[in-house]
Amino acid sequence: ELLCNALMKVLTGETTRLIINIPPSYGKTELAVKALISWALGNNPWMRFIYASYSNELATETPADVKSMITSPAYEKVFGAKKLNKTADQKWYLDKNGKKDGGMFSTTIAGGVTGFHSDILIIDDPMKAFDKNSKAARDDTIRFYTGTASTRLRKSNPHPAIIVIMQR
Repeated sequence: ELLCNALMKVLTGETTRLIINIPPSYGKTELAVKALISWALGNNPWMRFIYASYSNELATETPADVKSMITSPAYEKVFGAKKLNKTADQKWYLDKNGKKDGGMFSTTIAGGVTGFHSDILIIDDPMKAFDKNSKAARDDTIRFYTGTASTRLRKSNPHPAIIVIMQR
């Protein structure tokens, strides 16, 4: 309940920076990424999200899971049908009369973010837990954030937000 309330404050613009520190296997990605993005696009189909993780597996599977959720019959019953304009797993958009609407772009911390701006940037496990003492890994994460990711927030949104999810 506490996490859901914090995420709702991000969606309403009341909170623009949120750090979630919860131990592994407590559903951080399920709630703060998959459910949040799916719910937000159901209510605000214009919203765009950038999702980044250290893990190529997460950067590939997570947006595919979100895409699967928003095109499911159960989702259609609640939010109405959502058609995809572009169907690549790591970069896709909702279709609005043949044009790109809201959507999701996914990358790794080692990857780049070009050609996509977001309303909410979600950084999920920016580093492997055992890399916490590695200056090089910390520097890579800082470079990703300051050099690319933080500059990709939509200027048209009065309350763009950044969510960071990680172990403490």
